[in-house]
Amino acid sequence: MMLTRLSPELKEIIFLVLAFKPINLILMFIGRLLASLGLMGKVTSECLPARAMVKVKLSGGRFFVMENREGRDLVANSLFWLGADGYESESIRVWSRLAEEAKYIFDIGAYTGIYSLTAAVSNPEAALYAFEPILKQYRCFQRNIEINHFKNVYAFPKAVSDSQGIILLYVPRQSLFATTPSIENIFDDGKNMTTTEVDCVTLDQFIDDQRIPKIDLVKVDVELAEAKVMKGMKKTIHQSRPFILMEVLPIQTTEAFFEEFCSQTEYTPFWITSRGVENVGKIRGDTSNRFRNYLFVPREKVELLNKLLNK
Repeated sequence: MMLTRLSPELKEIIFLVLAFKPINLILMFIGRLLASLGLMGKVTSECLPARAMVKVKLSGGRFFVMENREGRDLVANSLFWLGADGYESESIRVWSRLAEEAKYIFDIGAYTGIYSLTAAVSNPEAALYAFEPILKQYRCFQRNIEINHFKNVYAFPKAVSDSQGIILLYVPRQSLFATTPSIENIFDDGKNMTTTEVDCVTLDQFIDDQRIPKIDLVKVDVELAEAKVMKGMKKTIHQSRPFILMEVLPIQTTEAFFEEFCSQTEYTPFWITSRGVENVGKIRGDTSNRFRNYLFVPREKVELLNKLLNK
């Protein structure tokens, strides 16, 4: 709690000390020991830099690596300290299984690529299209694609919304790669936020331009800009009826939007938790912030989902 009240400048000084190579080597040794004893919390694991190549293991002996050269990748940090359970493990398992059966996969808000890389190693025959507008994260993502020799992942430094052209992106000031940039101004304190102009596309137009025949699976994590992303892919949703994995925050307007979306498009919401994939009547964001993701399934594909997950 105390750390959150520090200025971005002081946080950066603390980060640079912890990321200094000799100190970081000692930190990684002690941290791994604490993690093995169950003494490493999730928030701590995200914040502590681990300057290392991080091996991410999936089921069936499959794996990929993520480069965390500066220790600023929050996802890679968490996976280094806590292993496969370090970042959205329940959603990653569901995503991996669905990716195995998909031909065309989209990752909106890719960050450094955890979902795209998972899909690529789960199904080398699939074509993956990923979007990450922040250049630092995008470059790290591109590096992860290169070091894993993935030829089926196409990354674009663009935002996705309901309009084409140049738009303003709001980015929090922090030492780690920001996970909460948004095309919506969701930050109360302008002092701890910067803005940058980015190129923006709609999925419907992108798919038409690239002549992609359909979409089978989509992940969207765009920090309260979900409604705009969905408006920009109306035709795709109608024609392709993809599985959609989406972050749902505990905000009334967001919850109401998704309930209306399901009603109008005949999608069924499934909440992804440690108990598995649960068919829920009402859509509610998790106030504990532990299980943030829902899987939205076309009603005609609910039986297929059960077969895929129980296969």
